Amino acid sequence: CPQLSSSPINSQPMTTQLNPTGVRNQSVADYVVQCLVDCGVTHVFGGHGGAVVPLINSIVAHPDITFVYTRCEVNAALAAAAYAKLRNSLGCCLGTSGPGASHLTTGLLDAALDHVSVLCITGLKKSYSIGYSDFQDIRQAELFRAAGIAFSTNVIHKKQVVPIMRDAMAAALAQHTCAHMALPVDIQQEIICPPPKLCTRNARERIQPVISHLSVLEHVAEIVKNCRDKGKHLLLAVGNRAVHAGDEILALAELLMAGVVTTQD
Repeated sequence: CPQLSSSPINSQPMTTQLNPTGVRNQSVADYVVQCLVDCGVTHVFGGHGGAVVPLINSIVAHPDITFVYTRCEVNAALAAAAYAKLRNSLGCCLGTSGPGASHLTTGLLDAALDHVSVLCITGLKKSYSIGYSDFQDIRQAELFRAAGIAFSTNVIHKKQVVPIMRDAMAAALAQHTCAHMALPVDIQQEIICPPPKLCTRNARERIQPVISHLSVLEHVAEIVKNCRDKGKHLLLAVGNRAVHAGDEILALAELLMAGVVTTQD
């Protein structure tokens, strides 16, 4: 069976350039990497493969982000989830098409179940050849959604990149979960004219925290006092919103002689 002719994958990172209107053009790969940097991502964990060559080249070429190569993609996903937990920020993992993508599943579920923000980016074969039997061609979005990753989608045109990148990051940051987007290797090399900044880069900071009313706090304090008066043991359940209140929680636990259990919720 004769093979379809196709242009080779560009192994060099794409450079930005100005279009006639003075707006800076970028390759899709460069834009995706810049979005990650704008959201505070410093390390991307992943495996290598032909379907992610442009993305990895752009990561390596950027001075503010580091590619961490892992022997198997499952380690990359688990590392990205751990990175997100330890930094309380967005983690990112990368995998090529086929088994590179499917190996990520375990770590992505770990991120989703622990309610931490992780963006998973996978490569796909060239967009014009998606959907018929070929090397490492699986239905990635359907696979991840079936496993429990609610936001999982494929990009099939360069004009989808900006809105899908926006939505994926917003879902990961706002919902404290894992989001996945798949980019065909030819789309990664396309030139686009993106907005100057990603509008969801500070999505987490813009979410209004839930602040308990004084009457609720007083009611809880009364319950705690009654429990102590009756000699009952107390246990403090601490969620994600208390991540920066470690000293205060420890002081309260010592005052009440209470145990502490933590959750990423």
